[in-house]
Amino acid sequence: YTCQAKNRAGERSTKAILSVASANVAPSFTDQLRDLVIDEGDRISLTVGVTGKPDPDIQWFFNDIIIRESPNLRFEKFGKNVSLVLREAKRSDEGTYSVKATNPAGQKVSGCRVTVREPKVAPRFTAQLRDIFIDEGQSASFEVSVTGSPKPEVEWQKDGRHVTRMTPGIKLSDNGRGVYQLAVSDALVSDTG
Repeated sequence: YTCQAKNRAGERSTKAILSVASANVAPSFTDQLRDLVIDEGDRISLTVGVTGKPDPDIQWFFNDIIIRESPNLRFEKFGKNVSLVLREAKRSDEGTYSVKATNPAGQKVSGCRVTVREPKVAPRFTAQLRDIFIDEGQSASFEVSVTGSPKPEVEWQKDGRHVTRMTPGIKLSDNGRGVYQLAVSDALVSDTG
């Protein structure tokens, strides 16, 4: 900028430079983290859009502990989007994730909950039913062991008909660890099947 002053006696001028620093703008998220439910072994990708001036520094947290990159976990940046990518989720990766954007004008945090489900595994009998031979009036007990994920529902049948806890002379039990029993007390010939 220049300022000049003139009159009949002469003229003078002065100069100055105006330097304008751009205003700092606090970070903000154009997209927020959202809760995620995935299966064990799947890829986790958490992405937010972030703005601010100057560009904010980004930190990621898992259950309030800062996360560092590793062979299975990396941070990515594409334009204004920042991502946390976990190649193969384990049950131990379940928890709360957050991202913090910080610059001289302030900070902003976005968070979400990640739930990692057990992989689905079809039911499998690890101990199967075995034929039992008894005399009338005696008791018999069938036992099976079943694994699977989620925990399988077990149903008993006799001659194609559903057997329940209410079926006379029958007792059903489940030890809670995959072992199921059907006990027949005081067996009759009609219990054959």
